[in-house]
Amino acid sequence: MGKNIKVLLVEDDLIDQMAFKRMVKDSGLSYDYAVAGCVSEAKEMLTASNFDVIITDYMLPDGSAFDVISIKTDAPIIFATGAGDEGTAVNAMKAGAYDYLIKDHERNYLKILPVTVEKALKSKEAEQRLRLLNAAVENANDSIIILEAEPSDLPGRKILYVNKAFTRITGYEAYEVLGKTLRMLNGINTDAAELAKANLAFEERKPITIEIANYKKDGTEFWVESNIVPFAEERGWYVHWVSVQRDITQRKEFEDAMRLSKEAAEEASQAKSDFLSTVSHELRTPLTSVLGFTTIVKEDLEGFIFPNIKERDNKMERKIRNVSESLDIMEKEAMRLTNLINDVLDIAKIEAGKIDWKDDEIDMRDVFLRAVSATASLHEPKGIKIEEELIGDDFKFFGDGDRMIQVATNLFSNAIKFTESGTITYMIKHSADELRCEVIDTGIGIPEDMLEKVFEKFKQIGDTLTSKPQGTGLGLPICKEIIEHHGGKIWAESNYGKGSTFIFTIPTSTKKDSELGQKDALLKSIKDLSRF
Repeated sequence: MGKNIKVLLVEDDLIDQMAFKRMVKDSGLSYDYAVAGCVSEAKEMLTASNFDVIITDYMLPDGSAFDVISIKTDAPIIFATGAGDEGTAVNAMKAGAYDYLIKDHERNYLKILPVTVEKALKSKEAEQRLRLLNAAVENANDSIIILEAEPSDLPGRKILYVNKAFTRITGYEAYEVLGKTLRMLNGINTDAAELAKANLAFEERKPITIEIANYKKDGTEFWVESNIVPFAEERGWYVHWVSVQRDITQRKEFEDAMRLSKEAAEEASQAKSDFLSTVSHELRTPLTSVLGFTTIVKEDLEGFIFPNIKERDNKMERKIRNVSESLDIMEKEAMRLTNLINDVLDIAKIEAGKIDWKDDEIDMRDVFLRAVSATASLHEPKGIKIEEELIGDDFKFFGDGDRMIQVATNLFSNAIKFTESGTITYMIKHSADELRCEVIDTGIGIPEDMLEKVFEKFKQIGDTLTSKPQGTGLGLPICKEIIEHHGGKIWAESNYGKGSTFIFTIPTSTKKDSELGQKDALLKSIKDLSRF
């Protein structure tokens, strides 16, 4: 139940006072009322307390109802008198009275008084809401524009109202735009397609949001996000359109700057990839010759020339040993440079999207066995033991076998590089829809802050002036690109000083599954189209 209505009755006639009190009681009205017998008493009561509504007689001992109206109060005032006439009623309404009731001898006016009070309170509530709404609209940061529901004539719907923000943003005062259309804000870069979308929304009486370039009074271009909404009255007739326009010029400038920056970065990346590819190709040919001739010279010297040297003193032995060691270093470094060039070419091709990926059925266990065999010359001299752990019995998936062997080989090579002794374990687990593979070593481990950085290009553990590991810093980034191409993920975990674990997952969906999925999607599209 709502609160009692506080009513102030300003009435000097005791009989009228009694009649009012009896009406309240007999009608069961929730009035919390007070009675003032004159204007001065009314002023005292209104100073001491707030009332929801005031009912006042016209003629009072020390003044009139107009003196009551002059007292500053937000409460609606109802005149009730038998001494007035039509002119008095008009003047009362002009002075701010909500209504004017004529007292009759039978006091029938009291029968309609409760209805008049209720209407007065509802009117006051509506006025308060309207004032609140008007204050909110006037002080909003966004432009608020009210348009007529239908265009009264060409070229379009006239502007009926704009708030202060509109003037602040556009530079136009309200009197300069009222009666005109929003086209006055359009200019050379205003998108005709966006205007067409707005016009279609007008025709279909649907809300719409568009982004469009407008122009201020001084000709400056600015961008707005305009939310346009139709408003209908109780019977469903559309009476207005309201457009709330937010200045998004800074956002647009930021987006343009980001787009230009992205394009520049892409161009730079492409130029870098093209340069690396060109340089790598140019280096590969002479390097192949250097490596090939180094191998030939080494074989000839060690297989024919050195054994046929008859006289060998200490000096000659040292020379032979120096030449052999130098050739070993030349061969090793040429091979390392070849690997570098191959890695650079790989990463450049992957980034440029120029790799021809295969899609064959592969067994992940075969992939790891091939990688173990390929790295035997690295782990066998160290006496590192390779262990296998298989969980499940089906490790097949569809992908590029050569590239997956490259991943496994890279992971083994890294594990061997940073493990002086102990074991390296590879684990393959088949879960519901993916293969999970792990390469676990007992090496030096990886600091926590480097676990993500190891997958960045040219980033290596121990990358300092005093501790520079061998390698390109491209192996793990290449692995990441290959795994992600196959729809998987790769990451590292480590207990620093005790070892590292490199983990990757690969979806087990087959080519057949993919083809069935495409077929299902096509059938669904056909069914959707058949509904129209």
